[in-house]
Amino acid sequence: MRIALVMPYDLAAPGGVRTHTLALAAWLRRRGHDAQVIAPSSDGAAERAAWLHGVGRPLRVRVGGTVGNLSVDPRIAGRLRELLSDDWEIVHVQEPAVPLIGPLALCFAPASARVALTFHSAERVAQRWYRAAAPLLRGYSRRADARIVVSTAALETARPILGGPAAIIPPCIATHAPTAQIAADPSSILFVGRDEPRKGLRTLLRALPRVEGIQPTLHIAGPVRPATRELARRLGLSDRVEFHGAQFGDGVRDLLSGSALFCAPALGGEALGLVLVEAMAAGVPVVASDIDGYRIAARGGRAALLAPPGDAPALAEAIRRALSEQQLRNRLIAAGRASARRFQAKTVGAQHLRVYNRLLRGL
Repeated sequence: MRIALVMPYDLAAPGGVRTHTLALAAWLRRRGHDAQVIAPSSDGAAERAAWLHGVGRPLRVRVGGTVGNLSVDPRIAGRLRELLSDDWEIVHVQEPAVPLIGPLALCFAPASARVALTFHSAERVAQRWYRAAAPLLRGYSRRADARIVVSTAALETARPILGGPAAIIPPCIATHAPTAQIAADPSSILFVGRDEPRKGLRTLLRALPRVEGIQPTLHIAGPVRPATRELARRLGLSDRVEFHGAQFGDGVRDLLSGSALFCAPALGGEALGLVLVEAMAAGVPVVASDIDGYRIAARGGRAALLAPPGDAPALAEAIRRALSEQQLRNRLIAAGRASARRFQAKTVGAQHLRVYNRLLRGL
C-alpha cells in the first residue's frame, strides 16, 4: 500500500504530532507498506531518509500562547502539489486545519486516492479557530473518506469542522527496548516541553520548595524563557535546576533513563499527552495535572499521580509521595508500563491499517 502521511509541523522539532507521524510511518514501512512523510523541515531532517520529504522551511509562529513551527510560505504549494501527484492510494493528513499544508494537501490529494484526516488539538486557540472558520474548514473536511481524532478531548475541539463521523484512535510512540533505570539522584525530576504558560512549568518551579523532607533536582528539556530562569533564581533554585535545551528522541530517552520522576504540570489544552506515555513506557513514574487529556493517558489516575492544575501545594505533595513512597512508586511504574502499551506503534498502527483497508475496499 502506498501511503502519504502529510504533517504541518517541523520534522526537526520535538512535538507529539511529529512523534506520532514518524512512529506510524516507520511501523507501516516495517510491515512492507510504502509509507512516506511530507512535512516542513528546518535543518535538513528530510534528507536523512528517502521516505522523508521536506516542504519548505518552517517559521516559529506564536498564536494564543502556544508556538508552532509551521510553513506559511505560499510558495510551498508547487512542491506539495508535485509530491502529492504520485500514485498514492492513501493520503493521510495530520492536523488538516493547520495552515497552510493541511488545507493545501486536501486540495492536491489525487482524485484516485482515499483521504484520511487526523485531528490532534485540544488547545483553546484551536477551539477558537475551528469555530471561527467552521464553514470553510467543514467544506474541506467533507473531502475526506475517513476522519480520526486522537482522544475525546480532540473530538470535542474538532467537532465544529468534522463534516462527518470520526473514529477515536490514539497517537503512537515508537517502541524501544526498555533502558535500565540509572538515576544517580533518587529525587531527580524531569520536565519535557516548551516553556509556555499552558505547560505549567512555573507551577512546577513554585512547587519544588514546598516538597517536604526532600530537595528535588529538576531537569528541564525544552526552550526556557529568561523570565522563567529568573523565577528559578528568585525561588532559590539555581543549584537545583538544570536546563538541557530542546531535546527529542535519544536525548529525551537518555534523560528519562536517569530520572526518578517525570512531571507534566500542564494547565490544560492537551489532547492526550504522548510525553507522559513515553515516560511510562520507560518505566519512570509520572506526576501530572488532572486535566482531560492526561486522565486519558493515565487511565483516570491509575497510571499516574494526578494533581489539580495550577495548584503548587498539591503538586508538591504529589511529588513528595511519588519520590518517597516505594509501594506507590512500584504501582505507578507497573500501571504506567501497562497503560503505555495501548500507544505502541504496533497497536495503533494496526488500527490505522484497518481504516486504510476499509477505505480501499470502498467500505
